[in-house]
Amino acid sequence: MAGRFGNGCKGVWRWCETTSDVLDKVFYGVTPQLDLLIIQMDADVSRKEREVHCPVILPCGHHVQKPSGYEEHLEQLINIWLGNCPNNENILITIPCDSTDTWIVAAYQDYGNVEEIKNPWESVIARKKEYHGIRISGNKKRASVYSQLLPRLCQQWERVVEQCYSARRFDDKVKRIFGAAGL
Repeated sequence: MAGRFGNGCKGVWRWCETTSDVLDKVFYGVTPQLDLLIIQMDADVSRKEREVHCPVILPCGHHVQKPSGYEEHLEQLINIWLGNCPNNENILITIPCDSTDTWIVAAYQDYGNVEEIKNPWESVIARKKEYHGIRISGNKKRASVYSQLLPRLCQQWERVVEQCYSARRFDDKVKRIFGAAGL
């Protein structure tokens, strides 16, 4: 999504609003192009300064001030941005709390309330020059580092699901979608 839509919550917002009117064609057109679309937005927007033109305002007084409340709030916003697509069973929205970096931390170590760690990249992963034998060069996130962290995330997925409400919801949705499709 980096590109014409931008990154972060603004990028997701712009992509959803721009694409919502063609999603039915993409899923149900003469030649369907997608079976499943995953839309992911990190819940760390809850602690970032309000960006110009970003419609996300957190904390929200209508939701619980916990990771589960942020997830619910952001999922509702994404559905609104998509125009409450009537055929949204093909759209899986996932909101990792605080970010997908939380899932990585959960794959590597046990934490109580891991989803409440603010900025797990800086506060846990990049805190030292190495994270579980993987060289971390500063606070800048690099694809090469993520490619080294990813195998453990996959291997330890059940552990992540146990520790992270957001991962459990994602896992449940994936199983429901693929189970309904007979896969």
